Amino acid sequence: MSASTPRIPGGIVDPESKIAYVKIKDGRIAGIALETGKVQGHTKFAAMPLAYSEGRLICWSHLPHRPNEVRLHAIVRQDRELIPQWEQTLALPEWVEVNSPEPDSFQLAVEVDEQCVTAAWEAHSRYRGGAPPPIDVEQAAMRDERHTQHLDLKNGTLIGKALIEPVPTPERMPPKLRPDRRIVPYHAGTSWETQSWRCGAIHACLIKTVDRPGIVLLQEDAAGAEAEIRLTDHPQATAAITLDGGLIFVHEPGGTDPVWQVFATETGKHLASLGFDPGTDGIAVIDDRILFVVREDIQGMRRRTLECRGFPSGKPIWSFVLDEETMRVPPPLPR
Repeated sequence: MSASTPRIPGGIVDPESKIAYVKIKDGRIAGIALETGKVQGHTKFAAMPLAYSEGRLICWSHLPHRPNEVRLHAIVRQDRELIPQWEQTLALPEWVEVNSPEPDSFQLAVEVDEQCVTAAWEAHSRYRGGAPPPIDVEQAAMRDERHTQHLDLKNGTLIGKALIEPVPTPERMPPKLRPDRRIVPYHAGTSWETQSWRCGAIHACLIKTVDRPGIVLLQEDAAGAEAEIRLTDHPQATAAITLDGGLIFVHEPGGTDPVWQVFATETGKHLASLGFDPGTDGIAVIDDRILFVVREDIQGMRRRTLECRGFPSGKPIWSFVLDEETMRVPPPLPR
């Protein structure tokens, strides 16, 4: 992901034109104006947005009958249309499955500067059978690989050979805690996490102490000095962090008007109280806008909606339905 490309749930934002690029129901990418929520064009094919730079949206797609190939695309926006400018196919090792349902099997990220697209992919393979196999079978199925490839931003031409790199050690690791502390899981994107995360000059994690309920923000600076900031004393409180890790949203269940309490990760300062939406799945704050996805079941329909509200006011600005599908209802039992 380009460092200059802000992430939002299911997509990215061009910070100059204030247009969000998100994946919608049929897999295509839609451009949505942050100010109004109006659609600014669609791609004509299914793809996943990665980054935006120099007037180009960089995205990737996979080929259904070629599981080990990735196709990179550059898209430009003209007259409310998203028009392909170039595409380039990257052939990966035969064992790689770019569309595997296993979340850690394949990852692709890009960084973009004024002239070059740097695409880095990372793939992992493990034994997926039933009963534990002999050790030699398990080891034969174990593969880990990471490559970096450079492409010309203007035309997609490959620049040089792919660089094979060692598989990196994850930056976020479970923090080492004193015996009187316990980790508090938090919602990040679409999953629950327990690792620490980096925000500016600190590493942060959420904990609780054995003698007191609630959630505490534990900060550690580069010198190893720690600070604790209590966010809530509610024993059933839950937390979510924004995609960039900069804000923490804490929800205390109960009450007639449920809210999110919003805190800054680097300072622990309370910033806002916002209306809570059950089914919130991924949160991002872009300038004075907060964007989040809400999953809900409505009258036999399963729906995902991208919500945009003012920040820190929480005032609703627009909603955009990303996808919806009819829920399958079992037939009635015979009488």
